[in-house]
Amino acid sequence: MPLNLISITEGCYILVGSPRQPAPGLIVNADQKTAILIDSGPNDNVAKDIDKTVSGAGYQIIAIINTHHHADHCGGNHFFQCKYPNIKIYATEYEKTFIEHPFLEPMYLSSGAHTFSFVGNSPFLNAKPSQVTNVIPNEDGYILSEQGFQLTVRTLPGHTRGMIGIGTKNRVFYCADALFSRMVMSNHGLLFHTCIDEALKTLDKILNLTESYFSISMYHGGLATDVHELVSINKEKILEVSGFLLQTINNRANISIDDIVGVAVCRFENSEVEITPSQFLLNRTVIMAFLADMERAKIINIKIYEGKLVAQRN
Repeated sequence: MPLNLISITEGCYILVGSPRQPAPGLIVNADQKTAILIDSGPNDNVAKDIDKTVSGAGYQIIAIINTHHHADHCGGNHFFQCKYPNIKIYATEYEKTFIEHPFLEPMYLSSGAHTFSFVGNSPFLNAKPSQVTNVIPNEDGYILSEQGFQLTVRTLPGHTRGMIGIGTKNRVFYCADALFSRMVMSNHGLLFHTCIDEALKTLDKILNLTESYFSISMYHGGLATDVHELVSINKEKILEVSGFLLQTINNRANISIDDIVGVAVCRFENSEVEITPSQFLLNRTVIMAFLADMERAKIINIKIYEGKLVAQRN
């Protein structure tokens, strides 16, 4: 599908297709006619569209920065690395492991076991492997220098442990999946985060970053025109789920983890749309993240009762 190169400010763009498509970032050097891509899309086909759009505008992509390892962010790496063998791919050490070994993503959704076929064969969960050529230190404020580009790396843990965002000298910040748009939230009652406490802290960081950056771009949703309100809604969504889970545990003694997941999915997912088994496993991961944070904070206790893993309030 053709992509539009939308200018945010001088040297900073997003690549936009349909409203449901992701919006990778593009930072260009107009003098050198070079560009750095912020995330590469989910697959070869989208990567080809990105390449066609960027080269059609007269720029050569010299590097990709992967904000994190999810397939929809790094699935295009393979195409670019095959077509441009000298291209550099940047990621943090934690995310590098999953990008180079993409079978790990479906595996952790399957409790570390051999995956169901629908998980192992899902293009949404299985990127083609690619090699990360340059590791970004896990250091907030790290300056990444690459052939005339100077970019500021901000750590944004929560969605994944090693996720980062990228700031430019022209005060644009690409926030990856730290902040979700209204469209995403209307379609997903359970926002995907693997560490809830860190996700909430990262949302506060996004607010603070608005003092340094006048534009915040979301990978799913493009430019955020109302960052303060979006951050507030994102936090409310997270806290609503947390409160519901605690109430559920309070109301049912020794409720099993499986039952908690089932009740939460029924409560927060759109009842008019039947979710797939893969979506259920993603939702289960989210609920496990909530329960893990509660257990670590000694709010709940996890134990075995009648052969089941159950939760109870402390």
